Amino acid sequence: MNILQVETGNEKLDEAYKNMQVHISTFDSFSAFYNYFKDVVKTDDKDKLNMWLLKVLFIEFRYGRPSLEIPKHDFDVLCERVSPEQKTKFENWLKESLKSVGGDAK
Repeated sequence: MNILQVETGNEKLDEAYKNMQVHISTFDSFSAFYNYFKDVVKTDDKDKLNMWLLKVLFIEFRYGRPSLEIPKHDFDVLCERVSPEQKTKFENWLKESLKSVGGDAK
């Protein structure tokens, strides 16, 4: 599992995210990771630590987590993979099928 799939354009920052992922993956709970983090952190500067935390959150929210997006329905996946003509044919078929059973077709 890779939760930090980002490319910030900053090689050093990207490497830090990859390294952090390795460490996070080895712990089963946040409290275990937090205890490890407190042992290895090399600064008591809370502003610096908060800045890094905010960077992580910023990158996560800015770039998102593709693996956690809402999965697409099989019909949507099919429509993405076929030719434009076939896509139109499938969409029309779905609309007509919905109309015939009394469903809303937009």
